[in-house]
Amino acid sequence: MLRLRLFQSFEVVVDHQIVHLGPQRRRFLAYLVLNAGHALAGRLSETPWPDETDDTKLNDNVNHACHRMGRSLGAETHRLRGETGAICFDATGADVDVLHFQELATRDDMTSLEEAARLYRGELLAEWEELWLDPKRIELENQYRDVLQRLVVAAFRVKTIVKRLTRCCRMACLVLNGPGNSGASAFDGG
Repeated sequence: MLRLRLFQSFEVVVDHQIVHLGPQRRRFLAYLVLNAGHALAGRLSETPWPDETDDTKLNDNVNHACHRMGRSLGAETHRLRGETGAICFDATGADVDVLHFQELATRDDMTSLEEAARLYRGELLAEWEELWLDPKRIELENQYRDVLQRLVVAAFRVKTIVKRLTRCCRMACLVLNGPGNSGASAFDGG
């Protein structure tokens, strides 16, 4: 089982064991995960090698990183799928906090929204100063704000419903007990 944490800090766990990756492979894996399911081809200018201008050398770097990352991921290496000139990360069945957050944030039920709010532990890879992360950070922060706003609105709705139910119970007690009763209700054995 593969677990990836990208909110706040970077963590990769395969079969309950933390996987230690070097800085370039961490950045490359994060890039692939944030683009999961999409075949990335051509110039991967947002990879750990943004200054590389030689396409052949860039492709060699990508291939080498994929090979080394595949060894690090062990049983989860099947998630890295390479095709001629393209690479894709398959997140199916993996526990990826960012992807799970995004999926939950689209739902309307309170349980999903509360879980989404819990998953957002802080800014996407907060310690990293990668410019390619900025658009995704903004997108996720906006989704998080939307989740919180929807939770607040839902909480007010629940509060309103509880107030209305309380009033209905009081009115029912008055009707059942009749005027002039000392306040005991049929609901509390009075």
